[in-house]
Amino acid sequence: MANVLDEINIESDCSDADFHLEDGEDAMTRYGSGMLSYFTLIKINIGFFALISLVFLPVMYSYASWHALHSNHVNPVFQYSIGNLGESGMHCSRIKMTSEHALLSCSVGVIDDIVGFGVYELGSEAENKNLCSTNDDNFETGLVCNEVSSDTHPIREMLEEKCIGKRECKVDNYHDVVPLGSQSFGSDCVTTPTTTLYLEYYCRVTDHDLAIK
Repeated sequence: MANVLDEINIESDCSDADFHLEDGEDAMTRYGSGMLSYFTLIKINIGFFALISLVFLPVMYSYASWHALHSNHVNPVFQYSIGNLGESGMHCSRIKMTSEHALLSCSVGVIDDIVGFGVYELGSEAENKNLCSTNDDNFETGLVCNEVSSDTHPIREMLEEKCIGKRECKVDNYHDVVPLGSQSFGSDCVTTPTTTLYLEYYCRVTDHDLAIK
């Protein structure tokens, strides 16, 4: 008997329900004020953030005109961020001794100082650790070439003459001072085709660039 009464009540409730919208009626009004407020807030946020994006477009364009994050290893989207302005800092160039030239470049600023240089052999601890500093004396280089890292080595003068104050420089005759094979200063240092020459240098953002930023 109770089941029969329940079925009657359900049928009665369904018959009283109005599933048809009146002309011009918004279906969302039937979900209550809480749901209406939620979707209204979403619409406001969409409009607000769209407006912010439009206002910020000139700033993003300015960021993209710099080159600190222009690299094959960096997501292209990042060039529209403030990080693309770049900053002064250390950079490293690693050159195989079989290369005909040494290239130094700054993504931002100019080459301001030649910090250090040296050589290491293929398979050495220094290569495995990506050595690029003469301060890392504990790394085994596979060579007896401490003289190449000396401040008095002629490669310093060559690099300073050709590169200081430039955003990029290519040194074609570096083999004149660091030849392939026995070195000219009479030590036991012998470079091979698998030897790597590393050059550590400092890139400084110029006052002109800072004023623009």
